[in-house]
Amino acid sequence: MARFLNLPYIFEDPERERPFTREMEEAALLLLADSRRRKPAIFMSKPEDIGFISKLGYPLWAIPWDGRCVIVDGLDLVSSKAVYTRIPDVGVFTEDLKGNRTSLSGYFKALERHKRTFGEFTPSLEVKLEAIIGERVLSEMASIIKHGINVMRRWSRTGEKEADVIPIPPMIDVNEAIKKVETLTDVWRRTQSNIAALKYAAKVLEEEKEHHKGKLRREISQIEDSYKPRIDQLKVQVKRRVKELTKERENEIRKIKSRSERRLKSLLREEERLERAIRRAEESLGRYVRSRRSLKRRRTKRESYLNAKITEYKSRISSLREELEDVRRTIRKIRLEAERRIQAVERRYQGAIEQEALKLRRAEASMRRLVDEKLEEIRKLEESAREINSQIRGLMERVNRDIKVIDAKIMPWRIREPVGIRLPFYLVQYKSQKGERYEVYPPMVVEGVRGFAKRISRALLSFTLESRITKLIHPVSEVLDRELFERFSKALESSQPLREASRRCGIEHNLLESDIFRQDITKGLEMLRNEGWITDREINTTIERYV
Repeated sequence: MARFLNLPYIFEDPERERPFTREMEEAALLLLADSRRRKPAIFMSKPEDIGFISKLGYPLWAIPWDGRCVIVDGLDLVSSKAVYTRIPDVGVFTEDLKGNRTSLSGYFKALERHKRTFGEFTPSLEVKLEAIIGERVLSEMASIIKHGINVMRRWSRTGEKEADVIPIPPMIDVNEAIKKVETLTDVWRRTQSNIAALKYAAKVLEEEKEHHKGKLRREISQIEDSYKPRIDQLKVQVKRRVKELTKERENEIRKIKSRSERRLKSLLREEERLERAIRRAEESLGRYVRSRRSLKRRRTKRESYLNAKITEYKSRISSLREELEDVRRTIRKIRLEAERRIQAVERRYQGAIEQEALKLRRAEASMRRLVDEKLEEIRKLEESAREINSQIRGLMERVNRDIKVIDAKIMPWRIREPVGIRLPFYLVQYKSQKGERYEVYPPMVVEGVRGFAKRISRALLSFTLESRITKLIHPVSEVLDRELFERFSKALESSQPLREASRRCGIEHNLLESDIFRQDITKGLEMLRNEGWITDREINTTIERYV
């Protein structure tokens, strides 16, 4: 047997100085209902009469759900929607990756096969949640229920009691309500299963990627372990061989220089001797030329002698200079030949040294090439896995949005068993010669006394009765009024079973036929007048008609 929660009809403004009593509530509703009667007009000989005013309860069910609850419309007038995103077959993906654990090339092919698996557009399925109250109404309902629970706690302390609320017979009983929630639960489980599957796909992708990365890193270590001893040994060999070649080169160059110096030694002495001989001959030539210039008489034997000497020394100097040039040419040739031979030796040994260094560079380059190939495979592995992981994360975001849509339909109210909720409203039947019509008055919030009422008292006649009462009390929630009670009003016109059930409840519990109600009306009207909302004339008219 489900427990029931009767919510209050009136929500008081925090600024209100005096409590808004049940008598005031009933009087205000009667005034508002009467003001909305259709009055006589050209084509209506008689006004509408109020057939009944009844305080009824809109039936709702609070069904426990994972530590919270789902609110179900007991009249099955409201529905909401959830979204379920289809995801690819994760099992195929994960098995394909795991099946290539021993083959890196096979793993790369698997990644290539699935590079669009999670990136292709996956359509969403819209699921209708019949009778499940949606998030727009639920947010308002949460505050109303919270307020109702607080009011009930206050009543239990003070001994107050809410007027009886007669529930409209629900179209959905508690068992059907539980079944309605099962649809939401099914969508929830499927979305949670999707999230779990996608997390598993991301986990397997990461694990398999790290597995192959680990293998590649071990292969890199094996390559380095294989090459480094050889490279270290080769470094020692190359260093020793370069040292030997350098020593051999220096010895050969030293020999070349030594042979060259031995050949040059005599030539340099000859060069020096010839230079001295040329200097002596030039000095002698100079003396003879000066002596000839000093002669006072010409064409003598002395002049002939001097001319002969001058000619002799010129000839000797020319001959010596030719000899000197031959010697110097030979010296230059020997030195040039020695330089060429030294350069040839240096080139030969430099080539040999470079060949030794090349052995080391080739070994290092071979190791580096093999390591770089493995590093490139790691990079490609990371890139491919990152792209697929990004697609998985994007799909998870979509599914998480689906979950948020469902979460928005869950109220954070902890209950252990189903609770019936009766949301009070007044149903008024208007009757005329043309038939009958119904008007619904949803839960109201009452204005503070210090606000509008004091302004009314200064300019009372400038407002109609209806406008004053609607300023005093007005719907507590526009969303609740629009999404729940307007639907109920329309359903009264379109659904005969609902109309008959509501009409039967209204007639059976017509407040106008209650002596207590008539007493409450008289008292409530007086209290409204004392606050300045209505006039004595309006009190008299209302009492005359309904009391």
